[in-house]
Amino acid sequence: MAIDTLGSNSLGANSVTSAKIADGTIATADIADDAVTNAKFSGSGAVAYFVNSSGTAIGDTSSSGLNALMRVNNQTLSGNVTITGTQNASMAGPVTVANGVTLTVQSGGRFVAV
Repeated sequence: MAIDTLGSNSLGANSVTSAKIADGTIATADIADDAVTNAKFSGSGAVAYFVNSSGTAIGDTSSSGLNALMRVNNQTLSGNVTITGTQNASMAGPVTVANGVTLTVQSGGRFVAV
């Protein structure tokens, strides 16, 4: 039987490494706010850059990032997403929402598939 939860007293220092974490086991909700830095978005594989709500560029703003002219997205939404009343979202379509998955656009929010 797998263990779901361990107390902090159960683990030795540095006992959990990336090699011991199974692929696909960490969800967005598991990652603390601001834990992923701008540096993690740049370099090989970065998709140009994005400007956040405070005007800060996130991603590869070098000439190689600026030359990435396309943003690629999947055609199927496979996880629940909520666009709040203060957010806008867009993606290229067509878009399919998978069975059991919910796309919620709250009053005041906007979602556009082009």
